[in-house]
Amino acid sequence: MDLHFPPQDELSETCPIPAWAENGVINNLAMNVAGELRVPATAIPSTTIDAARVGLRTIANTLMNKALEKADETHMSQGLGWWRGGNNILTDS
Repeated sequence: MDLHFPPQDELSETCPIPAWAENGVINNLAMNVAGELRVPATAIPSTTIDAARVGLRTIANTLMNKALEKADETHMSQGLGWWRGGNNILTDS
């Protein structure tokens, strides 16, 4: 998933992670590092696993929502509702 990070050329630069993505990036990084270091799965706290899962879902949902096109609703009725004598959504009258 592309979070649109600017390129980082120096190790001393900080990674500009959006606040809504921090939890997902940090906990998934911990999971990846644990795998690289051959840490047994039983040694990884369940809170880290859950936070990684929830964080990844948050990142995916946020990026998907940002990519959605705004729906054109100008054709929709601006009726007052059936209780005030306006348009009835069921009969369009």
